[in-house]
Amino acid sequence: MSDQTTSTSSEIEKPTEDPVTNEEQMIDPFIDFECHVCQMKERTLFGELKVIDGSYDSPVYFMRDPFKPPSRDRVKKPCLDDFLVLGSPCSACSQPVCMSDACSLYFGATFCAPCVSRERRRFPPQLIRGIITKYEAKQASQ
Repeated sequence: MSDQTTSTSSEIEKPTEDPVTNEEQMIDPFIDFECHVCQMKERTLFGELKVIDGSYDSPVYFMRDPFKPPSRDRVKKPCLDDFLVLGSPCSACSQPVCMSDACSLYFGATFCAPCVSRERRRFPPQLIRGIITKYEAKQASQ
């Protein structure tokens, strides 16, 4: 018997992959935000917004304020006024919802209009009257 070794598929050299370019290594921090009530779309950042003068308690969809030029002072740290918060996930259904008073309601957490309409008994009537009226009128017109 001869001591010959046979090569297995794991020992066969695999073709090397092309090197990754710098452009491919860059990660795009922006995501596509779309309000599930009004379908407003925008490229935003998502996460906790914590800056020197305050923060949001839960993750939000936000972007730099496009109407405010960036500070040329490199020492100045960003503050809440430098950002626009466009929306956040609904606390009940987790769908993204914008901050429009026709789309969402903040009552300790953010709730979308469909969840407020469905769970109206859980909210004070004075608080939900406006959002329910706007949401139901929009649904009737579609």
